[in-house]
Amino acid sequence: MRFALVRTATVSVLVLDRAGKPRPGAAIALCGEGVATRLSDESGRVRFAGWKAGTYEIKADLEASPLATVSVAPGGTAEATVTLPEDEGG
Repeated sequence: MRFALVRTATVSVLVLDRAGKPRPGAAIALCGEGVATRLSDESGRVRFAGWKAGTYEIKADLEASPLATVSVAPGGTAEATVTLPEDEGG
């Protein structure tokens, strides 16, 4: 029997408001091979762990254009900073 070690990837997002300040409580979606939504913490950070390597879109609204696109390698971490439009993300 053979076992393969799957190295997952992580995407870390810093969410800012239009004034450039961290935005707590913003709903952020990671879209790619699957979709997940998380709320930013008190420092405006969101972390998506345990994903397959690949390219992902970061959105504040699933129907809206992406705020950013990131690519992450197996075992790696991609980081992005996004600024929310006034009427989205929370």
